[in-house]
Order: sequence, then structure tokens, then C-alpha cells
Amino acid sequence: MNKKTVIFLLTVLTLSNIGRAADLVFFKASEAGEEAWGWDNAKMVKQGTDLIITENDAKLSYGNVYVSDRLAYVPDGVIDLKVSQVLLGKYSVQVLAFQGNTHIHTADIVKATAEPVSKQLPINAIGLPPFTETILLKVWVSDAEGASILLDDLVYSMPLDPARILVDEPFSDATKWTPDKTTLTPTHQGTSLALQPGETFGSILYTTRFQRSEVDRLMLDLAPVKNGVVTVQLACFDAAGKYTESFDLLKDLNGALYAAQMSLAQWPDNSTQFDVKIWLSGQDATQANLRRLLLLKPKMAPLTF
Repeated sequence: MNKKTVIFLLTVLTLSNIGRAADLVFFKASEAGEEAWGWDNAKMVKQGTDLIITENDAKLSYGNVYVSDRLAYVPDGVIDLKVSQVLLGKYSVQVLAFQGNTHIHTADIVKATAEPVSKQLPINAIGLPPFTETILLKVWVSDAEGASILLDDLVYSMPLDPARILVDEPFSDATKWTPDKTTLTPTHQGTSLALQPGETFGSILYTTRFQRSEVDRLMLDLAPVKNGVVTVQLACFDAAGKYTESFDLLKDLNGALYAAQMSLAQWPDNSTQFDVKIWLSGQDATQANLRRLLLLKPKMAPLTF
């Protein structure tokens, strides 16, 4: 993961105000700056809080820039786009969907237009496949040598309904977790998780067990991991409380806001309950900063009369 992108994500992935209360922000272009983007036959220059995107290949009349790190897919996410000026040519904005590392679909938010735009789009309205796991944001400039736009902002967020929060765990109370080959040290922003000397992997287990039916989504806010990776594992049990099997829900995490849709997970047969276990693997100096764990309840069906 791009180091500067991670630093930016740590700044905005908690709560942000972009016109809706209590939004979880996955990406905000005006704060991320040009360091968070990759360039492909185009360049990006920051001007105040705005970004100027310009085609820069002498042999072509098109190019693109894209957010370097793929972002978690949440069906109830929202994309806010504002382009205040089209300086030359046209532009397009795309959302690319991935399952694992495989690109499975591309959706156009804006396609080959020369007009400024300010719009808000629910991500479930742009036609991404339901089994999408991550997304990539891409901006094209085209139809002219040196085609250029002024991007005021591109924000990907999720409105957080307090009524859906089953667990909002800030990792501030170490007694809620049972460590194994790890050490938990509370900090002013969560807790530091480190391997004990001589260990290459270890875990912490949340002391509360959950019913599978009461959790729709798990989200983990994780700072950059030093010399290792983090994996979120679910230990599963049947209705009688008998252990069935464990599986990795989110694997080899480094640092960002991650989300997993529980309905898409590969649940073992007869599993109706689960424990949350967070694994840390690496070497002696491996350390992770755990900032926030969210378990969201399913959306309530509309009332009918």
C-alpha cells in the first residue's frame, strides 16, 4: 500500500462531514492530494484543495489517473463528485469492480462529457455486481492533446446509521480481548497489538460471541502494520455452541478501512454463531494499531400496512 495514501486514510477514515451526519469516509480526493493517485498518460497537480488532471502523452489524446489503492465495496456507499471546470477536451469518471484481484466490471459515473458536474450517486445504483469485493476509482481526460479538468472533489463514503450499530469497539479496553502470543497496549487512538518476543504469529479473541443472523457487515479500521499483516478470522459454532470451523474473513491486511459483507462469506455448514479473532503475523518487531471494529446489523425491512 502506498505509504502516503495510508497516512491520508488514517486522517479521514473515522468520521467526516460531507453533507451527511456520521459518515465513514473511505476516500476524499481534496484531502488525499496527488500522492494517493497513480498516473497513466496523464498527470495531476494540486492547486489548493483542487486537483488539475491533464493528459500528457504527445502520441495520444487521452490518459487517466486512478486511486492507487483499491477501496472496500459497501453496497450502501455513496460517491460524491464535483468537477468545476473542463479546461480542454472531455472527461470520464469510472468505478472498476474487483472480486479478489480479478477485474469483473466497469461502471461509468460520467462518460465523455465537456460539462462541469456536481452529483451524488448511491453506489448500488451504478450497476456493480453483488459479489464485488473492492473498487477502484479512475478519472479519464480525452478528446484533445492536453485535455484537462479541475477536480474539486471525489469522495467515497458510507452513511453510518446509529440504529444499525451492534458493536462499536474502539479497542480502548484491553479486558474485552483475550491475547495469545501477543501484547495489547492501549493508546490515545485505539490499542497497539504486538507479537511477544520470539513469536511470528499471535492473536486476540473478542470475549463476546455473536449470532450469525444479527450481523450484516464487519468493518475494521486499521493503521499501517509494521513488518507484518493482520487477518480477521471468524471461529464458528453451531446452535448448541459446538465448535465447527474457523475461516479468514479479511486476510493479509495492511492499513485502511476494511469491510466484509457477512452474507458473501464461505460459512461452514451448521454455523449459527461466531467469535471474532484478529491475527497478527510477522516477526519480533511486528506491530499493528487497531483503531475501530464495527459490527453492523442488517437493515430493517420497511414497514408494511
